[in-house]
Amino acid sequence: MYKFINIAIIVFCIIGYMNVLSGQSFYTLESAVSDAVKNTPAFISYDIIKKENELKVNNLSSKYLPQFSIQGQATYQSETTGLDINFPGFSIPRLSQDQYRIQLDVNQFIYDGGATAIQKSLADVGADLEHAQTDADIEQLKEQIIHIYFGLLDIGARLEMIAFKKQDMEAVIKRGRTAAENGVILPAELKNLQAEMLVIDQSEAELLALKQGQIKILNILTGNNLDNAVALTLPSDIMSTELNFLSRPMFRLLSLQKSMLDQSKKLEFSLSKPRLMFFAQAGYGKPGLNFLKNEFTPYYIGGIRLHWNLNDLYTKSRSNQITTLQMQRTDAKSALYAQQVEVRLATLESEIMRSSAQMKADDQIISLRQEIKRAVAVKLEQGTATSSEYLLILNDENEAHINKKIHQLQFIKAGYLYNHHAGKGL
Repeated sequence: MYKFINIAIIVFCIIGYMNVLSGQSFYTLESAVSDAVKNTPAFISYDIIKKENELKVNNLSSKYLPQFSIQGQATYQSETTGLDINFPGFSIPRLSQDQYRIQLDVNQFIYDGGATAIQKSLADVGADLEHAQTDADIEQLKEQIIHIYFGLLDIGARLEMIAFKKQDMEAVIKRGRTAAENGVILPAELKNLQAEMLVIDQSEAELLALKQGQIKILNILTGNNLDNAVALTLPSDIMSTELNFLSRPMFRLLSLQKSMLDQSKKLEFSLSKPRLMFFAQAGYGKPGLNFLKNEFTPYYIGGIRLHWNLNDLYTKSRSNQITTLQMQRTDAKSALYAQQVEVRLATLESEIMRSSAQMKADDQIISLRQEIKRAVAVKLEQGTATSSEYLLILNDENEAHINKKIHQLQFIKAGYLYNHHAGKGL
C-alpha cells in the first residue's frame, strides 16, 4: 500500500515546482493547522484557566489563616433583667433599656476534616478538565482544517484537468473550423464543439468560485490573507501504524470527569467529619460580660469550638450510590467513544486500501483512453467520426485523469485522518 506514497508525492512535487516557477507562494498543512490553533479564541483560554485556578487555590489556602469579622449593634428593649429587692443601704441596679456592643471575632481552623485540601485538588482537576475541553475543541478545529485543505487540493486537481481539457478542445475546435470551411464536416459539428467549450468554462468558473469560498473560510480560521494564487503542498505523513488514541483529549476529558466525581465523593465525606477550631472574641459594650455592671466596659473570651453536622448521615449512603452510578456512566461514555474511534480507524483503513487498489488501474485506464482519443481525433478530421463521438471519448479520458488525482488525494487524506484519529496527528 505504501509504495504509492512516492508516486503521489512525486506527482504533487512536480505540480508544486511548476507553481514556484509561476511565482506562486507555498502553504503547507502544518502551517495551516498551526496558524488556526494560534488564531482560535480557544487558544488564549489556556492562560486564563491557569490564572483562574491559581486564584482559586490561593483563596482556598486563605482558609488556613485566621478569619476575622467585626459586628456591632445598638438596641433598645422593652424590659431588662433586674431584681426588685431592696435592702437597707444596698440596692441592685437594673440594666438600661438601651444597650450597645461592638465586637471582633477571630476563628482559626485546627482541623477541618481535610475539606480544604480536597477542594484544592478539585480546583486543579477542574482546571485540567477545562484544558482537556479546550484541547478537544482544538482537535476538532484541526480536523476541520484537514478537510478544507484537502478539499482545496481536490479543487486544484480538477482545475488542472479542466486546463488540459481546454487545451485539447481549443486544438480540436481549430481543426474543426478548418474542416468545416473545407466542407469536410457540417457547421453544426463545430457549434457542438464550441458549446462544449462553454460548458468547460462554466465548470471552471464554478470551481474557482468554490475555491475562493474555501480560501475565505481558511483565512477566517487561520487569520491569514491567502488568495487564489496560493500553492498548497501535499503533507508528507501518510499513515501511522502506532495507535495511541487513548491519549486523545476526549479520553482525557472523560477520565478527568471521573476523577472529579471521585474528589467530590471525598469532599462530601470530609464535610461529614467533625470540625475543630479556635475562636476568640474581644469587644466593648454596655453591658459587658458582667450583666449587672450597667456601664461601658471592655471584654474578651476565647476557647475551642467543636462542630459536627450529623444530618449527612441521612443521605450519605444514597449520595455515594449516586456518585458510583455517575462514575459508571462516565466509564460507559469512554467505552462508547473508544468504540467509535476504532470504527472510524477501521473505516479509514478500508478507504486507504480501496484508494490504493484504485490507483493501480488508473494509469492503465488513462493510457487506453489516450490511445482511443487519438484514433477518434484522426477520424474526426477525416469526417468519419462526429464531434459528439470525440467529446464522449475526451470526457472519458478527462474523467480518468480526474479519478487518478482524486484517488491519490483520497489515499493521502485518509492516511492523514487515520494518523489524526490514532492520536499521532499534528
